[in-house]
Amino acid sequence: MLRPNFLFWLVLLCLTSAVSAQKAKLSYVDSSACCLVSDGRGNSFVITSGSSSTHISVAKFDTKGDLVSRSEIDLKAVIVPFAGAVDAQGRLWIAGKVAATQPFNGSTIGLLLQLDPTGAEVLSQSTIGGQDRPGGTEIHAIAFDQLGNCYVAGITSQIDFPLTPGSFMDKTPVADGAPLRAYRGFVAKLKIGGQGAAPFSITYSTLLGGGAATSAQPPPFIDISALAVDKDGIVTVAGITTSADFPTTAGVFQNKFTGSGQMVFLTRLNSEGSRLVWSTFVGPGSGLPLHLSLDSTGDPVFSGTTADPLYPVTAGAVQRRFFGEAGYNHLFLTKLDSTGARLIFSTFYGLGSSPSTPQVDEQGNIWMTATLDDAASVVLAPNSLSLGRSAIAQFSADGSKVLFSELLPSGVAGKELALNPDGSMTIAGNGFVLHQPRAVPSGLSILGVADSAGSEVTKSMAPGEYISIFGTGLGPVAGAAMEVDSDGRIARILTGTQVLINGIAAPLLYVSSNQINALVPYGVDVGTQLSLKVVTAADSSQTLPFGVVRAQPNIFSVRNADGSPNSLSRPASIGSAITVFVSGAGTLDSQLPDGTVASSPAPAPAVSVAAIIGCSVGKLPQRALVTALSAASVPGIEVNMLRADFQVPEGILIRLLCTIQILLDASVVTGIPIGIRSTPTILYLQSQ
Repeated sequence: MLRPNFLFWLVLLCLTSAVSAQKAKLSYVDSSACCLVSDGRGNSFVITSGSSSTHISVAKFDTKGDLVSRSEIDLKAVIVPFAGAVDAQGRLWIAGKVAATQPFNGSTIGLLLQLDPTGAEVLSQSTIGGQDRPGGTEIHAIAFDQLGNCYVAGITSQIDFPLTPGSFMDKTPVADGAPLRAYRGFVAKLKIGGQGAAPFSITYSTLLGGGAATSAQPPPFIDISALAVDKDGIVTVAGITTSADFPTTAGVFQNKFTGSGQMVFLTRLNSEGSRLVWSTFVGPGSGLPLHLSLDSTGDPVFSGTTADPLYPVTAGAVQRRFFGEAGYNHLFLTKLDSTGARLIFSTFYGLGSSPSTPQVDEQGNIWMTATLDDAASVVLAPNSLSLGRSAIAQFSADGSKVLFSELLPSGVAGKELALNPDGSMTIAGNGFVLHQPRAVPSGLSILGVADSAGSEVTKSMAPGEYISIFGTGLGPVAGAAMEVDSDGRIARILTGTQVLINGIAAPLLYVSSNQINALVPYGVDVGTQLSLKVVTAADSSQTLPFGVVRAQPNIFSVRNADGSPNSLSRPASIGSAITVFVSGAGTLDSQLPDGTVASSPAPAPAVSVAAIIGCSVGKLPQRALVTALSAASVPGIEVNMLRADFQVPEGILIRLLCTIQILLDASVVTGIPIGIRSTPTILYLQSQ
């Protein structure tokens, strides 16, 4: 018989294991991710542009979020990947476009790559399109049905694009007696065969778009950017059109073109590709791509962006408000019924871009990630984690509530999202992949690292840089400010928390449950790779790798000559002095221990410091390179903070709103300033 105390420890061990399993795992991939592709078993592929325009990079992650393989493929031609899918055998298919001519003259043709289940070996490379030049074809969406057939959709302007007899639109429209070259959508069903140069045959191929046009009218534009297929091989596509005679059907939600520019459309084809099941406009849209999925009953759920307040929203939706004036990109999430006749719901979701493909979970609720322009513009669930502008949200099936939301550090999420069978999710961002539960992670998790003066997460650090580590379980709920130890330097342990960089404890400026501010040791070697790890009294984080660069400047703040913050209400005068406080300026001209508080005279950066002040006068940008009057640490605070003083040039023409960039180790080549630049920061100026 088990003793009671043994049962207690057994239960505690199980609970501890469950909590541990709720941690997040952060990984790095190349930037410019095109897509995150799930194999349906919890493994994921992340496809990105590679090290050059002829390369693509593929990283595969397992069900635990661990990177299991990574490869870069050189196709010897300019390539852009747009979408991916995994077939029943676990093989990865990548769809996109590739240069149709060598040397590349801008003409492209649709590309299909078949890779092995590791994503490392190309099994076949084939194209879809015609021989018409300068016409071009791009594949924007790909999916497989339960029988292993492949479906692709996209855009073509080739007048000899291959079409099958009897398909819905099997001929290129004619204008004034000749085939009309125009951008139209296409949908094709492919029967997959063996490996080789052409591993498929075309079952059906149809154009989709308006047909009426004359030489006196601008040709139509139709772009299909999303595709979903059901168990019966019935395809639903979504896209944007400028064509007033885009084909619609009776009884649908909207069968008239009402926008002044582009309209969002959804179209469902029968399994033979020969007729429309239904086709409808939805509302004015401005952004591509759209993303589409089907719920368990066949209702299409789609996301995108619009800058038009007339995009339809429904009563009781999460967010009916359109922020600001027309022209601001608003995220939207819309669910149409399976007949195309009515909106089940339609909602805005704040100011932003890059919404992911909506993912429908087992309960019918909908998940989405996006990049926000303004974190205050979205509706959040109670007690949401708020660390930046990368949003993850779970909406109820009727679109009336946000059930879960999380604002992650900017850049960590916002590209794509996959729901895994074990209840976790995988999220792709701008060069990052995050594996976490479908909830706020518990335990000690790092969710991103950024320069404390910047806004985007980073994969590199500079000696002495201020960094902010975002996550969960990093320290106490009530934040603790820095302490000075007995040797007069900033302490390296705060409330039991340490940040180890290459095993060296970094000086800590602030520690809380969700954020740590620390200083990168000056002794890290430029050009090498360092490791970062957070250790508390109770736990330790994963170890993350970072590259080391000479400098990585970011601007904390800009002050006017009287010490006031530069702002719209307090602009700086032409000819006056301004002060800029900077992080990431790199090594100093004197060797000092980490965490040293500056005295007078203060140390200076080892490289020259300048600024680029830029203003737009009409459509003509005007830039001035200004050398710093002085640049050094600030007596009384840590030596890592750079203070640089500049004089605003007398001759600059302004329109009040300008920008300033710090430029380290500056030089001028053929009239262009070069060096290590910071991100531009707004500078408000006025004439005296």
